[in-house]
Amino acid sequence: MNKAARRILGMLAVPCVVCAMAVAVGAVPHPVHRGRLRKATAAVARTAAATAASPTPPMGFDAWDQDYCNVTQADILSNAKALVSTGLAADGYDYVILDDCWMAETRSASGTLQASKSAFPNGIPWLAKQVHALGLKIGIYESAGRRTCENRPGSYGHYAKDARTFARWGINYVKFDSCHMPKGVSQAPLFKQFGADLRADNPAIVYSEELPVHVATNPASAVFKQFVSISSQIANLWRVTPDEQPGVLASTTLARALDTDLPLSAYAGPGHWNDLDLLLTGNTKFNWTKARQQSQLSIWSEMSSPLIVSANLADPSAVAHLASRASSGSGGLLANKAVIAVDQDPVQGKSVGSYGDMKVVVKPMPSGAHAVLVANTAHVPRSVTVPLKVMGIPAGADWQALWSKQHFVSTKSITVTLRGGGTILYEVTPAKTSSAAKGSGK
Repeated sequence: MNKAARRILGMLAVPCVVCAMAVAVGAVPHPVHRGRLRKATAAVARTAAATAASPTPPMGFDAWDQDYCNVTQADILSNAKALVSTGLAADGYDYVILDDCWMAETRSASGTLQASKSAFPNGIPWLAKQVHALGLKIGIYESAGRRTCENRPGSYGHYAKDARTFARWGINYVKFDSCHMPKGVSQAPLFKQFGADLRADNPAIVYSEELPVHVATNPASAVFKQFVSISSQIANLWRVTPDEQPGVLASTTLARALDTDLPLSAYAGPGHWNDLDLLLTGNTKFNWTKARQQSQLSIWSEMSSPLIVSANLADPSAVAHLASRASSGSGGLLANKAVIAVDQDPVQGKSVGSYGDMKVVVKPMPSGAHAVLVANTAHVPRSVTVPLKVMGIPAGADWQALWSKQHFVSTKSITVTLRGGGTILYEVTPAKTSSAAKGSGK
């Protein structure tokens, strides 16, 4: 049972003493207490279903940042097959997500959503069967408003109907945006309603939404945290950063993501994740350097963000760079098992100390190790020295950089120097036998 479920039961402990006493003497509990008990049971069931749907951050593929509205049935299938053939599916990248523009310009005569006949000629139920046959899961996109962001039919006024449609099609994951909302409408109840409709038809569905980033544009505001809190109670993941843009420096995008997410660790955990947006590993529209792509993977993993990559995984030239098990000793970027393990640890990293532009983030691992991220959010080189006791790490532990595989042992502190926008991600393991100190340990 997770913290949310225990908290709900704790709230009911006092009033339900009466229920327990009534049962003990063979009496029927008072209707007020029966109602509370029913609500508590339903709340615990919803929490358990959400946790079971996404006990760790989802991983997979979404075509949006690579293909935008030009994605086709063939693109989706070729990338789904690439997830399997490259071994990425076995690493955990098992969601294949259709983003905006999969649907026709209008609904059917009966008001049901329908696929674009030119882009998805065989329809979504057929595509879902193909994806499932590969051992993968399929996701789909909609918007809470009257139209999607790309002016296709939105779900407003059709929430229950669309939820039933997605369940009938075999959809495993729904990404719910916030565009073209009616004026004056409070959005939070709508997002809650759609989530309830989805789970009424498929309790195991993963619900991804974008309520916080659309309603509260200032991530430092109390209002933003309020909507993150709401989202953590109704969804499995929720966007906390705006859409990535090719015209924005990679270092700016990464620094903004980390700065936004660091105060939000309390809302993340099994079944509930802060979403930093798509991975751009191998994306040819953004063309980030390998170092920036590594930094994105490091930050996303330390913060337990979903790892949903948006690139052409079916491009043969991308395979060696992204998924090879043999390149540079650490595997392809997406296939670095040590980095994936950091992401899939169900605890979001927390900031320690106060070092200005240099962020030091620590997360405990189930093995007893710690993942430590050091990130320079400035555009110029910076250095930082951090005492081990600040990070809660014992002297003599083994520090391994998860991209370069370099090791060192530290007894008092670590000193790290990074280029502007640079990062380094370590796995720190308590060593039974320590070796000679190397690298930047002291």
